[in-house]
Amino acid sequence: MDESGRIRNERVEQGDGEMDARGAQLNVRSVVLGLLASLVVIVVIVSLVGVSSVVAAFKAARPSAIFAIVVAVACWQVAWSSALHVVLSLLEYPQSRPRTMLIYLSIVFANSITPFAQAGAEPLAALFVSRATDAEYETGLSAVVSVDTINFLPSIGFAMLGFAYFTVRATLNPRLKLALVLFLVVALVVAVVAVFAWRSRETLAALLVSGLFWLGAFLSRKTPLNVDVPEQELERRVTLFLSNLEQIARTPHRLAVGLFFSAVGWFFLAVCLWLSLYSLGYAIPVEAPLFIVPLAMTASVTPLPGGFGGIDAAYILLLVSLTNVPLPVITAALLVFRAGTYLLPLIAGGAAVTMLEANRR
Repeated sequence: MDESGRIRNERVEQGDGEMDARGAQLNVRSVVLGLLASLVVIVVIVSLVGVSSVVAAFKAARPSAIFAIVVAVACWQVAWSSALHVVLSLLEYPQSRPRTMLIYLSIVFANSITPFAQAGAEPLAALFVSRATDAEYETGLSAVVSVDTINFLPSIGFAMLGFAYFTVRATLNPRLKLALVLFLVVALVVAVVAVFAWRSRETLAALLVSGLFWLGAFLSRKTPLNVDVPEQELERRVTLFLSNLEQIARTPHRLAVGLFFSAVGWFFLAVCLWLSLYSLGYAIPVEAPLFIVPLAMTASVTPLPGGFGGIDAAYILLLVSLTNVPLPVITAALLVFRAGTYLLPLIAGGAAVTMLEANRR
């Protein structure tokens, strides 16, 4: 490389470093504001139900059940990290089980601090995966997309299993029938779009490269951002992403193993919900969480971190409609459930990101 090219690259790297620093400050501010907004949502929900009633419900808490929730949360995270272990092995970036667990916790951390749940967290989660595995960013993104897809599929089966139970053994609220229909419609639409995108992947990839090249050139001309990437480099990165997905798709028997681990994770997530109510003295039918958890998780796509607002309202609505548990107890159980399935993974994920970055340095 000639001297002018070396100097130009150094300036680009310096500019990228400055933008990364500004972006990091902006991201920290956004995360803090998002978490504060989520806290406001919780305060509003508890205030509407009644603070004294919710506090009274906590008086019946069983410490042993709280400990069981922590164990169930750990089993859930281990199961879904095992699905990630399968995907990384297929991409030829195998990691040890403990390190895979740390990498998955970093994905959970990204899901917890970004709006719109997994849909908004995938770019940041892909960055964590690529840095932890020394893979290219597109490889990390393909791993995250694959794991999210694997984890989505069993939720449909659990929702149908719970629906079958309530259809045979109980009367399903008309609103819940509508919720289930909407859930299945969304699942069907996602499946159809995914199949169409997969079959037309080469055409869509070419359109994506052209669009990204035009956008990068436009931003470089109109803004201080230097994101004008050569078209050949964009094509290489998109091709790498597609080839990774194709490599994963060529081994259906290994994907079946990933689906098994995902289903186990969904089961323990449902157990967490059941234990949250049991810890406050109420035992609901064991089949109910299998129906409630997948439906409620679809409401997690909200502009607040961790799906606050939509997912909390969905859990309350479903539990009120399907059980005879008083609303204050449901609200208190929801706080227990969210502490176990959101707060604990958030803390563990933050620690995992710190450990991975320290190890990388």
